[in-house]
Amino acid sequence: MKVLIEKKDAAGNVTREPVSAERPITVQDLLRHTSGFAYADNAPFPELKDAYTKADIDSLETDVSPDELVQRLAGIPLAWQPGTRWQYGVSTDVLGVLLERLTGKRLDFLLEEMIFTPLDRRNALRRNLAVFRSRMTSSRARHRSRIASSSTWGT
Repeated sequence: MKVLIEKKDAAGNVTREPVSAERPITVQDLLRHTSGFAYADNAPFPELKDAYTKADIDSLETDVSPDELVQRLAGIPLAWQPGTRWQYGVSTDVLGVLLERLTGKRLDFLLEEMIFTPLDRRNALRRNLAVFRSRMTSSRARHRSRIASSSTWGT
């Protein structure tokens, strides 16, 4: 895994270059959002914002499978060395993929089995899925609208 670090050249200009991570990302890093991952909207550097957007990490243009998400993230440098700085991002998405791989179950079935059913909230996820999908659809529409309107600034 690579991390994007800032350096100053001889003229004092700030440049960024990928270097190897000092250590692997841990589950604790993912839980605390100190993994180095970001979202396109809050990426600290333009290069990262562009990389997240180009890879469609937020799945705004297409549905992205868990395996594809991990593959796409592997091609993008981290914003920070793992464990060194808090940055809200796709850490929880990666935790979901990890849970699926460890259990061999889809995340929605796993949550139903381990959380909702013991709490007597059977089918809570499925009951709310329609609401969730409508919110995601309207959120994506608002996001696309913001992008479209921001591209006309200054004209």
